[in-house]
Amino acid sequence: MKRFVQHAWSVVVFASVVACAASAAAQSESAGVNQYFTNCASCHESNEPGHQAPKTAVLKQMTPERILEIMTTGSMRNMAAGLSDQDKRLIAEWVGGRKLDSELVGAAEKMPNRCASSPQVRQSGAPAWNGWGVDYRNSRYQPGAAAGLSPGQVSRLQLKWAFGFPGATALYGQTVHDGRLYVTSNAGYVYSLDAETGCVHWGFRADSVVRSGFTIGQLNPKDPRLLIFFGDIRGNAYALSASTGEQIWKTLTDSHPLARITGTPVLFEGRLFVPVASLEEPESGQADYACCTFRGYMSALDAVTGRQIWKTYTIPDIPKVVGKNSRGKDMLEPAGAGVWVTPTIDVKRRALYLTTGNAFSGAPKTANAIMAMNIDTGKVLWSMQALPLDTWHGGCVQNIPGGQWPPRAGGAGRGGRAGGPAVPYPPENCPAVLGPDWDFAAP
Repeated sequence: MKRFVQHAWSVVVFASVVACAASAAAQSESAGVNQYFTNCASCHESNEPGHQAPKTAVLKQMTPERILEIMTTGSMRNMAAGLSDQDKRLIAEWVGGRKLDSELVGAAEKMPNRCASSPQVRQSGAPAWNGWGVDYRNSRYQPGAAAGLSPGQVSRLQLKWAFGFPGATALYGQTVHDGRLYVTSNAGYVYSLDAETGCVHWGFRADSVVRSGFTIGQLNPKDPRLLIFFGDIRGNAYALSASTGEQIWKTLTDSHPLARITGTPVLFEGRLFVPVASLEEPESGQADYACCTFRGYMSALDAVTGRQIWKTYTIPDIPKVVGKNSRGKDMLEPAGAGVWVTPTIDVKRRALYLTTGNAFSGAPKTANAIMAMNIDTGKVLWSMQALPLDTWHGGCVQNIPGGQWPPRAGGAGRGGRAGGPAVPYPPENCPAVLGPDWDFAAP
């Protein structure tokens, strides 16, 4: 216990290693969306027969390095000639889903602080924080004995070590287990660090940014291997070896190009429960985006193989075209009700509890709601909507206490070619009645 008490009396500092200070906008996964829809979407989102450009969803299967290459030296160099280098980078990173890293500067193999040895990660009774809510009840609480830290010791913490994230401008989830610290950033790398020294055991580059936290657990009681589970902002769920970082499986939970996982997956009885939200909310603020088609959902995956066991959408109705706006784009509803949070498990009732976000279009009764689903089948047991009429996305004025967001009447319309006039956002894309903004925490 002495080792962990010593560890508990120290504080770890994470730092992003970048060449210059990053603005708040550059830290968002949506940085670059304005540049893309202003300069690229007229072709890549066109349904006209004369346009043969690949759709945005196809481009998003490419790496940011490949996208930048196409714009600078490849087939799109003439079309992109009027763009600044910064705009090209922002477009490449938005389409590619992570920060550019052509030199693999974030790879663990290039770091000077590699661990001399990497023993197998095992089940341990040492101080830990596994997952987001630390237990099935999402209590977000741990007694001092389990943490190895008392409230009185907090004010006397001292720096023990620091770790820099090459190329990153934002840091996300952390999990501690068996002397390992698992961390990630918007550079797209997941690292396993030694909690005592900060040395690097391994690094793994995901397909895109990893915004979720991590859950560690055994596949089954007879298999001693521990895996680490998480999701990225493209809707992919992953399982890696907690000891080596080897990818065991990767599953795309849905084909929607804007699906993303921010809530931490939960492992229970050999199943991984994955909550999924969407980037459609900010990106539908573009004038020529056909809003909206995403529905939040919960996926249950086999923890051994990644195979989908069941998937339940928070909105049962498939979005349908209800008309065209003044830009000639389809208007679809209902949409939204993403699951941003980590689900709670009710073992006694065989139920899973989650909360949903606002609607993007229409007025679904399961937006801004608390929902219960059967763990075994995914059947919706009940739903309680806390606040109706909260339908909003990035193109509309937001009804919040103390003001509006965006702070412009008529929405946040964006579009048009570089150097040309901005395209007014179609007001018919926004609800006639703006309900108050509402956000749920985890249940």
